Amino acid sequence: MNNTKEQIITEALQYLNKNSWASFVDICSNLSVSRATAYRYFKDKDHLLYETYEYCLEKILEIINKYSKLDITNIEKFDGILTDIVPLWNEFWFISAMYYDYYESENFDKYIKVENALSELIDKLKKQWHIRDDLPTKWIVYTVYNLLHQGWLYMYEWYTGSKLLPELIKTTLNIWIYKQK
Repeated sequence: MNNTKEQIITEALQYLNKNSWASFVDICSNLSVSRATAYRYFKDKDHLLYETYEYCLEKILEIINKYSKLDITNIEKFDGILTDIVPLWNEFWFISAMYYDYYESENFDKYIKVENALSELIDKLKKQWHIRDDLPTKWIVYTVYNLLHQGWLYMYEWYTGSKLLPELIKTTLNIWIYKQK
């Protein structure tokens, strides 16, 4: 992705975080690049949102890949991934609402990569007796997604801040998913 396109996406995300129902013209008017430049990269708001979702999934994959290369335990990798994804989810909050509709898009390869990478790590954690093996892996992945989404709603509606969210997610996972010692 080139720098201008990424700049448009990140600036649009910041604007949409406060003005989720803004039109494409409104978004373009609040960018540091001209409206013509924005139209060179995106034909309309739907196209911008689609590319934004792709961008966010790439960032999530970068986080997962970063932790997969570290020489730490799988449970530390999982906790690290959750901790690092939360600020991304908070910054790009509407992604958590959009992912439900992603199955209907023409190409959801990145979504599947994220899901597969999380599933692979969860399967390793099951084999190492950190996560209950009676729960289906896909269910755990969707539980994590839903915790991120519900956690965002909690932060957004009650202004608790993103520092509390990783702890809330880990506590919930500890109760539901992690094996009790």
